[in-house]
Amino acid sequence: MLILPDFLSLKDRWTIREVSQERFDQYEPGRQGTGYFKLFVKDHPRLQWLIQRSLSILEKPAEDEFWDAWLLRYPSGSYIPRHLDEAEMFGKKHHRMNAIVDNGGIGGTLVVYNEEITLLSGDAYVFRPDIMPHEVTRVEGQDRLVWSVGCWK
Repeated sequence: MLILPDFLSLKDRWTIREVSQERFDQYEPGRQGTGYFKLFVKDHPRLQWLIQRSLSILEKPAEDEFWDAWLLRYPSGSYIPRHLDEAEMFGKKHHRMNAIVDNGGIGGTLVVYNEEITLLSGDAYVFRPDIMPHEVTRVEGQDRLVWSVGCWK
């Protein structure tokens, strides 16, 4: 796992918050069914520069269908249980960068291989969710907002 302190600037975080609020009604429930929501932003024009910056760290694959970009919103009470994300693209390895936009209230801690990872607003981490068991502890209080870009290569 690679930790990138202050990957998101204050301006980055402000822009992401604005997009999140503008598209608030377009969030859909996360696939784990544990109270978090996701918003597909791969084609959002105001986020293209940040998507490209994220993909440059992940080494973007040549094929457009082998990457995605999301905002993840964790309201109070939501969490993600320990799991692996299967590499959805057959024969590929899943690489993902998540960055904390708003840390929210209490909880919402990333746990990888049973180790808690302390991250502040603006910090990012790069990991292999297909081989690294991970979870997010229950969020209490304010929403937690996360920038998430992944690719399969």
